[in-house]
Amino acid sequence: MYKVKDATSALAKNDFEKAIEIYKDLKFKYATSAFDLTIDYLEKKIIDNFALNSEKPTKFPVGISSIFEALGVEAIYVVSMRSQIERRMRVIRELDHLGLSHLLRFIDGIEGYCDPEAQLLYQNYLQRSCDTCLSSKHIPLSAQKIMKKNATVGTFGYLLSQKKLFEDALRSGLQRICVFDDDAFFSDQFDLEACTLAINNQLPNDFLIFHLGASEYSEEYPVNNVSPVSPKLYCAIPHKTCGSFATVYTREAFQLILDGISEFDGPFDNVALGSVYFRYPTRCHVIAPNICAADVQTSSIRNSRDQFIHSEKMRWLCTSERYEQFTKPISINVIVRNISSLSEDLVGKRDNKFFQIRFFYCSQDSIRPLHSARSASYSFNANDSQRAFDSIYSACSNELPNILPRLPDADFCVLWPSNINLTNTELVNAYFSHLGYPISTTSTPSSFKTFVQKFESKTVNGRVSVIMPVARSFDLVKPSIVSVIQQDYNDVELIIVIDSPAKIDLECIKSYIDGEIGKNNRKSFIFKIIQHSQVRYGCGARNTGLFNSSGEYVCFLDDDDLYLPGRIAKAINYLTSPGGSEFEACYCGYNGLWAPSEGEDLSRYKEGNLLFDLLALQYKSHFVHTGTVTYRARSLFLLQGFDEKYKRHQDIELNARYFRYWRIGCVKTMGMVFKPNRSKVKPTVVIDFLLMLSIKKYLLEDFRLEISRFSKDELDVFLSAHAADLKALSPHGENLGPESATSILRLFLE
Repeated sequence: MYKVKDATSALAKNDFEKAIEIYKDLKFKYATSAFDLTIDYLEKKIIDNFALNSEKPTKFPVGISSIFEALGVEAIYVVSMRSQIERRMRVIRELDHLGLSHLLRFIDGIEGYCDPEAQLLYQNYLQRSCDTCLSSKHIPLSAQKIMKKNATVGTFGYLLSQKKLFEDALRSGLQRICVFDDDAFFSDQFDLEACTLAINNQLPNDFLIFHLGASEYSEEYPVNNVSPVSPKLYCAIPHKTCGSFATVYTREAFQLILDGISEFDGPFDNVALGSVYFRYPTRCHVIAPNICAADVQTSSIRNSRDQFIHSEKMRWLCTSERYEQFTKPISINVIVRNISSLSEDLVGKRDNKFFQIRFFYCSQDSIRPLHSARSASYSFNANDSQRAFDSIYSACSNELPNILPRLPDADFCVLWPSNINLTNTELVNAYFSHLGYPISTTSTPSSFKTFVQKFESKTVNGRVSVIMPVARSFDLVKPSIVSVIQQDYNDVELIIVIDSPAKIDLECIKSYIDGEIGKNNRKSFIFKIIQHSQVRYGCGARNTGLFNSSGEYVCFLDDDDLYLPGRIAKAINYLTSPGGSEFEACYCGYNGLWAPSEGEDLSRYKEGNLLFDLLALQYKSHFVHTGTVTYRARSLFLLQGFDEKYKRHQDIELNARYFRYWRIGCVKTMGMVFKPNRSKVKPTVVIDFLLMLSIKKYLLEDFRLEISRFSKDELDVFLSAHAADLKALSPHGENLGPESATSILRLFLE
């Protein structure tokens, strides 16, 4: 029997699945609900880790479309269950990026377990004696008995699906088709020129069947000395060459396949295909090594198998990177016209294993992220949002317009103009309807627009974007601006976001910055000035800068802080070094407020996960601050920037979400001066008590799972720190005793 220490050991190895298994066993053993929160946390952690596969853009093999052109393929058929939405979207993503989606035709798969005809065929097959049908004569009797033992009613659902497919191909007058399973994907290891040459020289003009990938079960592999740069074709072997996940058929083969299916005498690969191999041994071919593989780890037909062991056995060119990219969640950016069409459940729900949906709304100033349905409550203006959306919507054709700012990397983008309540199902159905393959009978607005996103061009490698929100008089922020201009890093982009609609002489500001650039001989330095049409506060201003940035790296600077010389260069040197490459961000130290008055406290330089230190407001235990952290831009876009419902704890909230996914590194040197003109801890703005309470409530709700894992002592420290903060920052907090403040916070956690 498992013990708690076994779960702890599994957690130490980041084996979350094993830990969940142990905790569930302990829950059953002790008949307790004490482990429920931990199980819930770990299940969400697995989902979060799965979602992080989207950190890197999906890379697709180049040139596949030319192979299909050489083979004369007129259509790509995909058999897929309507209920398996994520598989359909995965196929669309694969073929879209390869320039083949225009050939795509879906055939709705028949679920054998629910289909009366499939069930009847299965029962007849079980009752029929072996070796009675022509289509299976090529299979030894002993093998037929094993085949019958392993068959399921799903086998006959698949046969009926294939029958429907080939009948459609015949009716459509097609000459050559490719049948592509919804779990098949292309390798990124083959040599395009060598494959094209092998097909042109070795594939006969009168071929019937050509496998781009197959499962080969021969005792000895049919060909020797093959490699990605030296592929060869071999003849398919009856009962040994299996797999129909990526296969090209000619019209002559359509009827032969239908004849093989008609007797329903066993699995499609062994019987229908095998009978054609047997009758026409020199006209059915396989390319080796295969240029397509199948996902056998998440198969819906057979038990899960280890992807890489099976790939090696089958001689598939399957790398871990390509497999992870194929199976990563489908990512969708949704830009809505009206946030009232979204529910809190939809927007606030974390990503799952298959879909990663991020929501945005428009404003006159920029695209704005929606972390929850209430994230826009402080600055949302319905008329402003709808006008901005309409402007973008009217400019869109079938590609993402240049007027859109930088967005998180995604497979698809959807513009949703309707006030119809948007659900995950409705959203996905909308995309399929757009392609002409609706997956449900529910009505979706015909006016939405979808397109494939391509964002690589908006990121400038090596560039650092420094985002500076400005809420004070320009004369007061000049020192902060100059501290950025005087950095010795070559490629810096400064984005100044003026968080005020007041009339400002922008030309005067531009002239001043140009003068400082010239004075400091910084010809490569670039800058942007963006003025808000309304006050959006710190989170809103930083998001405006982020979604209008172009850097591979991003850092922030408040308008009353200063960068010290070399701050940016040292951070980039660290992140590009062997030791720093494992981190998505790093931070430096700072002088000034909350910094040691004498010497440098080296204990504050901590690498790793600082989640507790941040959430518990342990400001003096580290140097993580808005202005000290340098992020890889991809991580900030994955996090979808700042949550704009926070008027306080803005960087704490962002970095706490960061620590759900990554650790942080540190550059052990001072890089910033924090509030050089302030000597007291008191804030410049006193926050309304009820507003402060609501922010505390948001923080405790948003990080409830993380807080639930604190020890009793850590929870006491956490609650005491926030109670003291509540008293110090709100005018009514002075009359609130520490016990009362702590009691209020405890209520938020219940």
